[in-house]
Amino acid sequence: MCAVVGLTLVAAGCENDDLFTPTPPQYAGGAMFARYVSFGNSITAGIQSFGLSDSTQRLAYPVLLARAMGTPFNY
Repeated sequence: MCAVVGLTLVAAGCENDDLFTPTPPQYAGGAMFARYVSFGNSITAGIQSFGLSDSTQRLAYPVLLARAMGTPFNY
């Protein structure tokens, strides 16, 4: 009985179906950075010398990366 079920599953898995391949949207040119999200730890937040302030957050690497990409960054 188990052999029949196993052979049925193997035979069903060997079927040659056409795979679905979605077409990507057309690129219109320009930067593709509509959104930028950064996850991380204290380094990502901009903590320096065991403290977090507005001035250190402005120098955190996610802010610098967003600025280089030309993407607005809100913290």
